[in-house]
Amino acid sequence: MKIIPNALAQVFIATFCIKASSGEENPTFGMSQPIDMSLGGSMSFLKRDAGGLRKRGSKSSKGKKCLEAEMEPSNAINGNFTWPDVEGTVKVCFDSSTSTWGKLDIDVKYLRSSITGDITGGGVHVHSGFSCTNSTTQGPHYWKPNSTGIKGDGDPWYPESTSIAPTGTWYNTGAKGKAERKFRFDQGYGYDLTVGHALVIHDANTTEGGYRRVACGILKET
Repeated sequence: MKIIPNALAQVFIATFCIKASSGEENPTFGMSQPIDMSLGGSMSFLKRDAGGLRKRGSKSSKGKKCLEAEMEPSNAINGNFTWPDVEGTVKVCFDSSTSTWGKLDIDVKYLRSSITGDITGGGVHVHSGFSCTNSTTQGPHYWKPNSTGIKGDGDPWYPESTSIAPTGTWYNTGAKGKAERKFRFDQGYGYDLTVGHALVIHDANTTEGGYRRVACGILKET
């Protein structure tokens, strides 16, 4: 007699109950992995880690976790952007899903300064806000306060090299205002608490002064 899938599932469930009632934990039916039987009649295997069973579908904390922001002109003055043609991406990759250490990779062009032409420079930072509308919605630098950093407050978003930003967080541009730079940082907050935050590019060489915010993007999961 041919056993249909639902009937076969019932046989497995009955056997499972018999083995479980005998005191056997995580019955495997002679297989290398324990079996997860759902009420829908499907059958799947649960991954085993050092601490026992991990729930099906849970993510490992190993491996890089990356966010990316598409950069656009921002913070116009009287309707005029400092860099109206700016385009490119900034990627932020954390060492793992639980790490607060990450690497920022800026690949943006047309960062032309109103003073120095194609050659300029400035900071590129994660900010506390969640919108690029203006400086208020972008917020200030984003970091978890502690006693490290150039000001002893845990803020890594400065040009100077510190223990939480070994090469600083500064970029310089070359021909056609193109910025390509990678640097490591520790802002005290990891991947999950950085999703959706504003990523802001500043220019230290503008006629408006004040280390202007000239481009912005929102960090999204890749």
